Amino acid sequence: MSVQVLLPDERAEQLKRFAISQNVPMAEAVGLLLNDAIVAGKIRDELPGFTIEKNGEHVTLDTGAWKHTLTRELARGYAAQIRAITRPAFTPGPDNPFFPELQVSVIRRGVGVKLFDREAHLAKVVSPGVADDVARRLDRAAE
Repeated sequence: MSVQVLLPDERAEQLKRFAISQNVPMAEAVGLLLNDAIVAGKIRDELPGFTIEKNGEHVTLDTGAWKHTLTRELARGYAAQIRAITRPAFTPGPDNPFFPELQVSVIRRGVGVKLFDREAHLAKVVSPGVADDVARRLDRAAE
């Protein structure tokens, strides 16, 4: 679901220039600014509609469309798969793995990213920035 935000002309121009400097659409630029605020501790690291929790040696991911429990190792792998889809990956490496045994998968869907539960045949499509947030929170939960 998308929401329109009305900005003063000056702020809209600032956002446009920032987006151009980061080579992203304006909507993703807002996500980058929010991530900066999370890193700076100005806002909580939460993602409305998603729950990611560490439960001992497992991580539970609830996207609002589907829920799956992964081992911590597989949660790290899924986070890496998400990043491989949302970021350019020019060479194989830890951020571009292939994990065919995962019960969850991720694919690019137009300008979005589809998080898919293979067992339940359920999916949730999110923006690349939100997918990166899911990956970050999965990594944190898998620590």
